[in-house]
Amino acid sequence: MNPNHLIELDGLHVSPSILNAFEQVDGAKFLFHQDGSRVIQSTNPRFMAEMLECLQVQKGQRVLEIGTGSGLNAALISNLIGPEGTLHTVEVDPSVAKRAKAKLESSGIRNVKVICGDGFYGYHQSIPYDRIIAAAKPPFLPQPWIDQLAIGGILVTPLDLEALGDAYVIAFNKVSEHSLVSLSLMKGNFMRMAPSVEQLVLKSGKPNMVQTDFDIDRLQIRARRNPNRKNTWTDQVSFDAWDFEYIGL
Repeated sequence: MNPNHLIELDGLHVSPSILNAFEQVDGAKFLFHQDGSRVIQSTNPRFMAEMLECLQVQKGQRVLEIGTGSGLNAALISNLIGPEGTLHTVEVDPSVAKRAKAKLESSGIRNVKVICGDGFYGYHQSIPYDRIIAAAKPPFLPQPWIDQLAIGGILVTPLDLEALGDAYVIAFNKVSEHSLVSLSLMKGNFMRMAPSVEQLVLKSGKPNMVQTDFDIDRLQIRARRNPNRKNTWTDQVSFDAWDFEYIGL
């Protein structure tokens, strides 16, 4: 099956390197089971391409992915970083991680390591990362991700933003250990993160928030670490909270 018949990117304004990655990677191999059924643990390919555009991946970079899913996004990132780059991808579901690993290995991909575990904590054995991308929605900005990201690096993650009345995917630039500045913002909702496969809920868990009118293209979000306020992950480990300032709202 030709992956170009499955993934339609016409009309998207993305870099030639991303379009080339979609041409080079056999999308059908990752998106479909042997019986022809669709793999449910996968982001829409068009939105995947848009998120990769926000990530601004370069050759030779070290990348962390949270939420391996079908493995297609990992294969695309592998193509974008080249053999000199490295990708670590974390998946909470052992069966999903096992399938993705097998698909990546059978595709001859050698610069990707699949880790089964709680993606909230990232993966500290290859830090710092130049880029981090999440395909699962955390309840708040995970401090481990920010700690593992190099200064000047980019984090792309979905978040519920109450001030904007919806769920968004934000590309943050890490300008210091205590501050982030958004580079781009687009609507997009994902399944909620969970510390174990038993606690996964397939519904996205979109909150009931009041919509706010604003110009998304002119909005910038500045995030600053607040050690006086704490957020707690499900295992009761506390992390510093992040305060958001909305410029242009």
